[in-house]
Formats: sequence, C-alpha cells, structure tokens
Amino acid sequence: MIGRRPFVSCWQAAASPGSSLLWHTLKACAASLTVPGFMLCLIIMTFSSALYVLEPRENILSMPHGMWLVAVTISTVGYGDVYPVTDWGRIVIMLLIIIGLCFMAMPIAIVGAAFLETWKNRTRILCIGRMHGRLRQWGYTEEDLRNMFKSFDADNSGELDVEEFTKMIDTMRLGLNKSGCVRLFNVFDDDGSGAIDIDEFVDGMGLNNQNIFSVF
Repeated sequence: MIGRRPFVSCWQAAASPGSSLLWHTLKACAASLTVPGFMLCLIIMTFSSALYVLEPRENILSMPHGMWLVAVTISTVGYGDVYPVTDWGRIVIMLLIIIGLCFMAMPIAIVGAAFLETWKNRTRILCIGRMHGRLRQWGYTEEDLRNMFKSFDADNSGELDVEEFTKMIDTMRLGLNKSGCVRLFNVFDDDGSGAIDIDEFVDGMGLNNQNIFSVF
C-alpha cells in the first residue's frame, strides 16, 4: 500500500495465547521490579562482603564465591556446596535467611498481582492483540480504521451494535466465535450503552495511547 503510514502497534503478538499473556505480564511488572532488583544487588554485595571478611580464605575464596553463597541462600535453593564455618559467618547467614524470606515476598507479590490483572483482562489483551496484528499486516492507519468503522455502520447512526460489530470482526478473520465477539464488544463498550461509537473503538484499540497495554 504505497503512501500509507504503517500501523505501529505497541503490542507484539506472540506465538500462542499463553505466551502472549506471559509476555504482557512481564512487560506490565517490569518497571515495578526495578526497586526489588536494586535491593537484591545491594543485599548480595553487602552480605558477600561480610562473608569475605569474616570467613577464612580457604572457605570463601573470593567475592564471587561469597556472592554465590548469598544468591543460593536468599533464593532458598541452598545447594550446600558452600557454607559458613565460623560463628560470625553463621550469624550473617542467619540474618540473610530472615531478610531473604521477607525480600522474596515483594517480587512474587508484584508478579502475582500483574498476572491476576492480566488474566482478568485476557479477552482484551488477546483479541485486541490479534486486531493489532491484522491492521499492521494490512498497513492500516487511524484514518483507515475510522473508515472501516463507518463502512460497517449500516444505519449511519455513528455507532455499531453487537450484530454490526460481529460482522466487522468476522471480516477481520480473528477466529472468534459469536460469544467471543460479544465479550470483545463488551470490552469496547465502556459505558454499557449497548453500542460502540468511533471514539470508544479507537480508544479501545489503543491508537490514542500507545501505552494502553501496560496499564491494565
């Protein structure tokens, strides 16, 4: 399509619905994990330094050796290949275990909350992701999307009802059955009026907000 601005989507569709939801979850919680990530680095550096100073050199050979002990301890893996042999080293590891239990609750809670929110909005994420893929494949712009919307508005009311919306989805060949089309229709119908206007459709597609998929 010569002269058309390519449709740029903020959502890159993955190979399967499961991987799409997983990718969306990781993308949604990435910013929130920066603080726990920084804290993890700080904990590893602090406790490995303490172990390097307190433990005999034949036990903790180097800083990376101490970091390995701290990492397997804080992750509750505990391989047992390295362990403290001094009383002060055992005290340091005991504190590390307590701090590790409290610390691990933060990233797990963040990822869990993000996944629950993603699962709650899975219809919107997956179906609109497919629509983005089709529009990107066809090289559609926002103007093309508005024209397509108007072409399915049989009664020229400026809105699409469920039947008109279903016809448009069938034309886009998204692989949704009738019940799936109804669920997707309810996603776009934010005000519950039983009809979708062009602004609701464009906003729901994320054309006016390129970060829409990262705020669910």
